[in-house]
Amino acid sequence: GRVKALLVAAYSLIIIVSLFGNTLVCHVVVKNKRTQSSTSLFILNLAVADIFITVLNTPFTLVRFVNSTWVFGRIMCHISRFVQYCSLHVSTLTLTAIALDRRQVILHPL
Repeated sequence: GRVKALLVAAYSLIIIVSLFGNTLVCHVVVKNKRTQSSTSLFILNLAVADIFITVLNTPFTLVRFVNSTWVFGRIMCHISRFVQYCSLHVSTLTLTAIALDRRQVILHPL
């Protein structure tokens, strides 16, 4: 009872904060022409990947934890897992691209 309620509250807070924060990042990068550098576009990509995880994985994970079993069927299990792995790889590769971009800027300044 109490643990499940706490889990639902925590996940709900995480979903709300993630959607708000990542949507705000997307809005700022798209609307502000001064922030449209390569790093900003990488950060936009990272925010979009985080939104995908928040919308397409977090609610399903919450329901799985609350029910102690997967209730969405086999196909949705595969889709959810695929989206989770894709988003994870996008995030990891985007962070790698940011690091390489920053390295180039430091080693070869304009």
